[in-house]
Amino acid sequence: MINSRIYFSLLLIAGATFLSCGTRTVDKTPPENTSTEVTGNDIIKHDIETVSQGAFYVNEEVIVPVGGIVITEASEWHDFLKLVSSSKSTDGDIDKAVIDFDREMVIGYFDEVHGALNAAVYIESVTEKLSGLIVNYYVTENNSDPAAEVLNQPYMLVRMKKRNKTVTFAPTF
Repeated sequence: MINSRIYFSLLLIAGATFLSCGTRTVDKTPPENTSTEVTGNDIIKHDIETVSQGAFYVNEEVIVPVGGIVITEASEWHDFLKLVSSSKSTDGDIDKAVIDFDREMVIGYFDEVHGALNAAVYIESVTEKLSGLIVNYYVTENNSDPAAEVLNQPYMLVRMKKRNKTVTFAPTF
């Protein structure tokens, strides 16, 4: 038969053990390729620099698929430049950017074709959590005219320190 003091002590230790479980989570996977420590649910807002922002002027065709892109290699950048140089015109200066893909990456967002003279994409920020990068963007449209002769596909490209993380695009309103 177990002494009541020993029984009570065992219950107290077991209860304390169960209470300490679940009060915090520990992720044993360290961040990859990072000089800034990201732990738990911490959020780091990264410095970004605009590479190019503008619109492709098109005839009802999408130059770049709608959505976000992430370019981490020079070969991807050259393929992208070939694609956008096929557009009739742009008000941006994409081909003038010099990117060091050993240290930097390019993130961009391309919206759908608009019949608006003042449609624009804005990448507000790139934040990092342990789970990945979150790109916050929004699209504005003024003077909408679906019958406009000048259709455009607005975009924005930014550069930032290269990260080995999944990237999620999140619209803000």
